[in-house]
Order: sequence, then structure tokens, then C-alpha cells
Amino acid sequence: MSDQQPLISSQNVKFFLAGVVVAAIALFLLYRFPGSSEGFDHNGDGNLDEIHTRQGDLISKIEHDRNGDGNIDLLWNYGFDGVLESMKADNDFDGTFEQTVQYERGIPAVGRIDSSADGTRDVHNNYQNGVLTSSELYDPFTNLRKKVIYFDAFGKVVESEFDSTGDGRLDQKTEYDSFGDPHLSEK
Repeated sequence: MSDQQPLISSQNVKFFLAGVVVAAIALFLLYRFPGSSEGFDHNGDGNLDEIHTRQGDLISKIEHDRNGDGNIDLLWNYGFDGVLESMKADNDFDGTFEQTVQYERGIPAVGRIDSSADGTRDVHNNYQNGVLTSSELYDPFTNLRKKVIYFDAFGKVVESEFDSTGDGRLDQKTEYDSFGDPHLSEK
């Protein structure tokens, strides 16, 4: 009879764990589904300009038509926890998202701009604690870094570096005073 006891105990643990998994999935589906959408017509033309999509009680995405042409120009995506994960923007309203920003814990971390829509980045923005610290501009023909602009915590340009020869090395440096006036200095 003592051989039967561990077998029954082992089966009980398996059934308990299976029940926990089923309950977790059921709760997840209960709070995340069904999805719903609601929106706003900002310009009064009868079409929704801003659409909020929810999964359960949490927002999953926001779509926005900023110029009223019926196409989505701005898209925010949220994770399963309702925290912002990414943003895409079509800033020239041509139907292609040129700008993307990736978020970590709801705070901007990295941004990219592909203004020519050729698949290569033109601008790479770096953030620290949600504050833009630098923008790297790339040559569209060589894909080499052409210029880096550094910002202070208030968004003011404090310094920039430039590749004057096109070899990928930043060889010219400009510092900016508190008024934003440049002072050129060689590296």
C-alpha cells in the first residue's frame, strides 16, 4: 500500500498543476477578450479620425488619421500589460510609415526614420530615460554616419559632430553656447 501512496500523490500534483494552467489561461482570456473599438471624429466628417482598440480592460492600440484622408498616419501599439511598446508615423501622408519609436516599459528607447522608404535608416534617435540624447544622421548613398547631434535634457543642441570627408569618421566638431550659437572646432 505504501507504493500506491506516492503514485496517487504524484497524480494529484499533476492534476493540480493542470488546473492552475487552465485557470490562468481562462483568466487571461476573460480579461483580454473580446476586443472592442471606439473612436472619435475630430473634424466632423463622419469618419473616425482616432480609433482606440481594447482587449478586455486594456488598450492594445491607438490609430490616428491626422490629415483626414481616411488612412492611418499614426499608430501606437501596446503590450499585453497595456504598456506602450511602439509607435509608427507616416509624417508625409504617403501611406508608408517612415518613423518608428520602440519603447521600453512605456518610455522611448530608440527611434528610426526612413524618409526615403528604401528600407535603410536616415536618422537614428537615442533616448536615455525617455529623453532624446542624440540623433545620428546617415548618408542615404553610403549608409555611413554623416552627422551626430547631441542634446541636453531640455532638447537644446549642445554639440554636433560631422564627417566632412565621407569616410565614416566624424572629423569635425561644433559646440553650441547657451544661446544656441555654434562655435566650430576641429577634432
